Amino acid sequence: MSEEIRIEGFTRDDFPNARVTRGSANVTLHSIQPYKEAERIASRLNPGIEWYFVAGFGMGYIVETLLKNPSAQILVFEPLTEIIDHAKSSRDLTKLLSDKRLHIIGDVDEIVPFLESRDIREVNYYLHRPYSLLFPEIFTGMEGILTSYLSKRQINKNTLKRFRMVWLRNMIKNLRYYYALPGINHLRHPFAGKPALIVGAGPSLAKNIEAIAESADRMAIIATDTALPMLGAYGIVPDFTVSADPQDKNTLYLLYSGNPATTLVIDAAGSFLTFSKFRPARTFLYDSFFPIYRELSPLWGEKGDLKSGGSVSTTAFDLARFLKCSPIIFAGQDLAFSGKKTHFHGNVLEDFLFHRIDRLHTYDNYHSRTLIFSDRIMIDGYAGGKVPTDRKFLTFLEWFKREIAATGVPVVNATEGGAFIPGAEHIPFAEVRAKYLASPIDKTSTVEYTAPENPVYPEYFLDVAAECARLIPLAQAAYSASLRAADDFRWKRDISGNFKPMNDFDRAVLTALKAGNAVSRFIELAMQESIERIMDSSSNSKEISGDIIDGWKGLYGDALLSLRKVRHLLSKAEALSSS
Repeated sequence: MSEEIRIEGFTRDDFPNARVTRGSANVTLHSIQPYKEAERIASRLNPGIEWYFVAGFGMGYIVETLLKNPSAQILVFEPLTEIIDHAKSSRDLTKLLSDKRLHIIGDVDEIVPFLESRDIREVNYYLHRPYSLLFPEIFTGMEGILTSYLSKRQINKNTLKRFRMVWLRNMIKNLRYYYALPGINHLRHPFAGKPALIVGAGPSLAKNIEAIAESADRMAIIATDTALPMLGAYGIVPDFTVSADPQDKNTLYLLYSGNPATTLVIDAAGSFLTFSKFRPARTFLYDSFFPIYRELSPLWGEKGDLKSGGSVSTTAFDLARFLKCSPIIFAGQDLAFSGKKTHFHGNVLEDFLFHRIDRLHTYDNYHSRTLIFSDRIMIDGYAGGKVPTDRKFLTFLEWFKREIAATGVPVVNATEGGAFIPGAEHIPFAEVRAKYLASPIDKTSTVEYTAPENPVYPEYFLDVAAECARLIPLAQAAYSASLRAADDFRWKRDISGNFKPMNDFDRAVLTALKAGNAVSRFIELAMQESIERIMDSSSNSKEISGDIIDGWKGLYGDALLSLRKVRHLLSKAEALSSS
């Protein structure tokens, strides 16, 4: 820290304290009653959450008070070791600092790795206010770091929960393509050391789309699938288009673009509609992180890995690194609500909205609602000042920050709007052209891949189908029993005679899970919500009520539906493989 920092200790009413001066900021670390202050702070935090993150150690009063909770684990971020040294010289902190539940770090970049290393999923957060006045450049963004980390964990959890059946469906339906199509590992290209442009679908893309068209032969253009329609409208054919979302709606971007001359790079668990309906010049797979896919991938061989930070733009960025491009340039990467919009004008979703707007439901109102419902957060903007974003965008921004720091080539943000991306050079696209895009580049590439003549339908899927066939009658019996139980309860009859079929199914599922093999993991994924509810009900001794019985109906009905769906998908895939 370049500015001089002065620490002046003093004692009042037998409580050691300190005044700290940095530049024009002069603060006292604690009130005249530091323990009462600490108790008040502790009372506002949730003692049921194990981990506490305290931004600013001060004299240690707050940490000492929080450690009275025997289940507490505390992470302290303290950027100034001199403050801790002063506290140690003023108070006896031997016991406090030797407590194994206390962890102190002094580097902002250590926060997320620490949280990840201990798989911390929720945390109490307290920012000691004097620190935000002393070090605003550090502590203003502290909540954003935590928000991003926790949001990412929640996003990952919700993503798996939301898309598990979509991934299972796609993987089963895409099976034949795993053998037929090459992976990015099989691509031979001339792009190493050449500039790459990552084109996102942010609203600022409209600012430089024409300049991109004029310079298209001077860089490798890597587009997100969401940006493809606008590029097509300007006659731009990306060298690569990345598709990472498993949902069928993403196929619309590709089909809508009228731009099949591009090379598609797609997650192996991407939408089966994209595989079957979109016909690009070439298609390359990259390996899905989906656990079942990873277990089976030795059958068809590795396709190549790309990282993902939850957004297709993060995967496109990693593709540029995979190709060893330099520099890597961003356009349309707002990561914020530029002009109160989420995407560029002319996006497929925007066209969909135009069919739904009227005097009462306007286009502007839609974007306003997006801002309201997205838990708006103000962050540093591309051109200075603050811009609104949300937790999802903030998660992507933190991912880029970490990955850019670990990238050994220049990264340039030429978005000309949206968020400031730490670690990137921020210059307009016109300057990018002058500085990095001197002349046309060779884009000739080849593929080294031979598809197997007789692809194998995995025995694994036959085993899963057999397990589904065993569990479906039990699930049907349990569901029927839950319906009878609901009827008996409504008419105040004894419901105990309905318990056996439900218990039989619960035991069968839990027994299948205990096997711990690949088949059990597939069943666990297909029935994730049902299994969670079975586990919860087995440890729940609540008095039976109408709501609980309705829960049984939902549990066994969902389980039956999931098992039937998986069996149906497997039977269709087997028929295709044998035809």
